[in-house]
Amino acid sequence: MNSVNNLIYLLEKKIESANISTKELVDTIYSADRVFIAGVGRSGLVGKLFAMRLMHIGKEVYIVGEVNTPRIERGDLLIAITGSGSTSTIIHNAKIAKSAGANVLVLTAKSGSMVERYSDKLLIFNMKSKYETKKLDESIFPLGSAFELSALLTLETSIANLIEKIGINEKFLMERHTNLE
Repeated sequence: MNSVNNLIYLLEKKIESANISTKELVDTIYSADRVFIAGVGRSGLVGKLFAMRLMHIGKEVYIVGEVNTPRIERGDLLIAITGSGSTSTIIHNAKIAKSAGANVLVLTAKSGSMVERYSDKLLIFNMKSKYETKKLDESIFPLGSAFELSALLTLETSIANLIEKIGINEKFLMERHTNLE
């Protein structure tokens, strides 16, 4: 049986292996006019969690595919979250974003994926996707869980850094928190 500490240790190793720094991630998000987030399945849920926090810190943010999502344009950022890097809808959306002049940040499990050709920034966690056979150090994480958890923790860390960069506090976040629960 695996302990929570073992799980955290394995995730920490994966996150540390990512190829771009937290500062670069934060600067990319900070400089975007608007942020659009695309993900499918559990990766999409990670994206929605991140979108909520971006809204709390005052960023204009949209989830791709929702009815209130406007056209992406130059100056905007698409954050595409795909463990496999081969999710057809994510590739399609990245291609559209690039042709519109937007920047594309891709979070993926490994290099060499199809979505990479449309990315301006690529955050690679160097791990298996849900379609690969298990590697010993990741066998405790079913399917793409290691990627999803790594993406979530990395994005949450970027929120903490954005809060500091913007100069806001939790009171600001609470003022933007929903009152319709």
